[in-house]
Amino acid sequence: MPESRPAMHRKPTSAKHGADASDGDAEGRKARFFALNNTRMQRVFTDLNPRQRDFLRVLPALFHLNHSRLPGYREREAVYGLLGYEPGDEAEQALGRLIGKVPVKGGGRADIQALYLCSGFGALERCNSNRLDLWVCTRPGLGEEQRNGFGQKVQAITQFAERMNLTLHFHRLEAQTIGNGEGDLLRAEIAYEEDRETFYSTGVWLGGRLPAWWLLPDDLAPEQCASVGLDPKELLDFGAPSPPSAKDLFWYSVGVVRRAMQSPLTEFARLVVCEAWMVAYPKFQHTCQRVKRLVFDKRLEVSFADRSYQTYSIGAEYLERRDEGERLELLRQAMYFLSEVKLGEIGAKADWRRRSMDSLVQAWGWGSRRLDFLDRRAEWKLDEVLRMTGALYGELRRAHKLLTAFHRRHLNEDTGSARVLTLLGRQLRSLTTDEPGKILRINPGISEQPQEAEITLIRLEEQDPAQPCLLMRGRPDSGSPRDLHRLLNKAGGPLEALLWAALNGAMDGRTRLFLQTELPHFDTQQLRALAEQLREGLSAGLPAGGEEDAWSRAPVPRWAWLFVNLGVDPLERYSRRGQLLTSNRSDAFSFGGRKENLALRFDTVVGNSWGEMRVVHEQGPNAVLDVVCELYAELGNADGRDELPLVKVFGDALACGPLVQQRVGELLRDLQSAFQQAPRGQDTHYLLEVGQSLFLLADFDGALGWRELGEYPELLEELAAPRKSHRRLVFDRHALANSPLPVIYRMERPGVVQVFYRLQGAWAETYVLDELGSLFFQRVEFHREDSLLAQFDRFFASIASRNALAGLEREEPTFHRVEADGRGGFELEPRVPPVPGSVRDMLEVAATLRGNGSGDDLFRLQCGDASFDKDGESGKVFLDTARCLLSRRRNGERYPLYLTGIDFVGARPNAKQTLHFLQSKKRIERELNLAMRDL
Repeated sequence: MPESRPAMHRKPTSAKHGADASDGDAEGRKARFFALNNTRMQRVFTDLNPRQRDFLRVLPALFHLNHSRLPGYREREAVYGLLGYEPGDEAEQALGRLIGKVPVKGGGRADIQALYLCSGFGALERCNSNRLDLWVCTRPGLGEEQRNGFGQKVQAITQFAERMNLTLHFHRLEAQTIGNGEGDLLRAEIAYEEDRETFYSTGVWLGGRLPAWWLLPDDLAPEQCASVGLDPKELLDFGAPSPPSAKDLFWYSVGVVRRAMQSPLTEFARLVVCEAWMVAYPKFQHTCQRVKRLVFDKRLEVSFADRSYQTYSIGAEYLERRDEGERLELLRQAMYFLSEVKLGEIGAKADWRRRSMDSLVQAWGWGSRRLDFLDRRAEWKLDEVLRMTGALYGELRRAHKLLTAFHRRHLNEDTGSARVLTLLGRQLRSLTTDEPGKILRINPGISEQPQEAEITLIRLEEQDPAQPCLLMRGRPDSGSPRDLHRLLNKAGGPLEALLWAALNGAMDGRTRLFLQTELPHFDTQQLRALAEQLREGLSAGLPAGGEEDAWSRAPVPRWAWLFVNLGVDPLERYSRRGQLLTSNRSDAFSFGGRKENLALRFDTVVGNSWGEMRVVHEQGPNAVLDVVCELYAELGNADGRDELPLVKVFGDALACGPLVQQRVGELLRDLQSAFQQAPRGQDTHYLLEVGQSLFLLADFDGALGWRELGEYPELLEELAAPRKSHRRLVFDRHALANSPLPVIYRMERPGVVQVFYRLQGAWAETYVLDELGSLFFQRVEFHREDSLLAQFDRFFASIASRNALAGLEREEPTFHRVEADGRGGFELEPRVPPVPGSVRDMLEVAATLRGNGSGDDLFRLQCGDASFDKDGESGKVFLDTARCLLSRRRNGERYPLYLTGIDFVGARPNAKQTLHFLQSKKRIERELNLAMRDL
């Protein structure tokens, strides 16, 4: 058995390194394997700092030794000892630097069969991660306590590595399970074919047994290794990379496309390889199989032995066969950028990457001008970024189209993969498709410094600031104003143009902004203020979007910025005459005695759950209603969110901005409170006053919408409508400041009848909220407060008796008197009706109706113990009842008459909404009071 020592310590003595062995010679294949292994290890070292290199030097010793000064030490049931390993001088010196003096002589144990390293370090594509994957193969038959102890040892080594800023991920396997997949459940950690292919493509042997697949010809099974001069005791069999199924290739490609949507330049080479594999399927060759073949054929240049170069090589050969020169050039540029080498720099250190890339660039025929252009990628401006992004986004669309065709040919019956393909298409369209109002991100990590020193905005329609405009590089006077070489973007308006520039890095705090033609209410000053507000919003950070599960649902708002009165002066007709409108009525939606709406324009930036950013414009007297409803339209959807989007409001100080800004923010918070506090399933309406009109905001057809009511009389008519279920009404804090309705509705409770009355001289205004939230309003002549309370109390008692017959029990009605609070508002004082019989001259007047709904016909009126039936014309029964009532009053006083009871004849005693009884009461009382005046 050859001496199993990592290449970084010393070479195995039995492997004749550098020998020109024949293809059938096992020692020759070992020599080429160790040459490749040494190259990989040396390249890994070049990407690490000195302490990280020392950690890798001592890593095998940490598993080989069990000493109290080493991480993971155990007194009992310890698992240690790396087969055939002895620490060399470099490992001993590194141990001294990291830990201190530690005896390095092992105890003859060999619990660990092999140790391998996998990482992205040391590849032509520079690694920007600190992750190291380690495969640790232990001997079979470890007891449970030993396995637990070994897990603690691994954890201690992981924590020790964190001090060197390295993240370790371990895959533990038992030697007996390798090759047959039986036994140890930890085998599942490398069950994916991609993990095994990655191991063979990037793995570095650190000690112990060698991977059998590397040294055996493909036509030999591991048990036949002796026939080619290999000792089975030297080897571990991880199995050969299996030809992937169509499903495996599909899912691997889906993963590549997903990563490419985040970083298309980084993943472009893998996109092309996936395309090549899908086109050639089922003929297929893993990257590691390609490298192995080159090793066996003695055709491998060690300089290009890493996985990233072989990935590029597969893609380049595929594109060359198809004669796709532009795509091949894009692939070469991607490879050059991933290496992070700048060949145009003079005096740069000539490391292995630089030498490798120089060799490739010479083969590609690139000159110094091209290299200089590519080396300045971090400073590319957006026009150059756009060209690169357009090509990369085109590749993403091509990949999705190819995936769809591949799925149709090989996986047409697989509904799960079909669904993922649909979601991937949504994500791709969201990322790459430009639409009106959408702000497209066009700089996915391509340029770091695309900032422009000067930008000019040119409006195509000079009368409206929201009309399309051009975003140009430079000042207005620097050449023709519409030179195409200066054009950065054509946008729907200044907001879209500046947001696009800020989002993609073309505009920062140092960029000077110019407006070619100014408007009275949108000049350069407003342009720069808008840019500052956008930068402020972006610098604060945006809520995340585009989570994995978001694509299965329609997009919903996550955040919004509202820009109020951009380019609009709501009081222009006053300011033109030099007038300043002031008022103690500070509601920006209904300002001053004329109730002026100061919020006439909203330019809204909305970010949704798909990570998209869109701009919406609303203008006119009802713009605030449209904006609010759009923001809340998706509440209660399948996303399961009950909260409202995060909203920020910006206002122009020259156009009543602060006042409107405060009011809009206030309204959005009040709406959020109103709808969040509503019991689930309860119908909620919100009353808002805008200008001189009242509006109801509610759920109409599954989305928040608005309906105009008009003025106060129309509101009373709306509130008096009968209902089939309870409706909760919330008044905006500024609505109907001169009416007691807001304070009354704050007392409203489902299932309870509540009476409110306000005395105004000789008149009384009565408001009754019934059990379903309908409002009964009546203004009548006032006689005495006790009579007013008593007649309502008796009337509701009669209704309660009828409801009891129908099997319905309700709470007792409540009574409140409405009084001015001295601050311009109203307050409520609880009242208790007088005890029955205590009201002087209180005479019972009851009505019996025929029917069972609203608008029922009068059948009989009863005054005390006298009754009067309707016979023909109803006027006679009212006159007779009024005459009887007057005859029983002292001195024939003609104060108002109240109906104290109601019943039905010829109908089953079912429960009716209280509003119906009150409406009948009002109608009959009006007729009786008119009849009393005629007597």
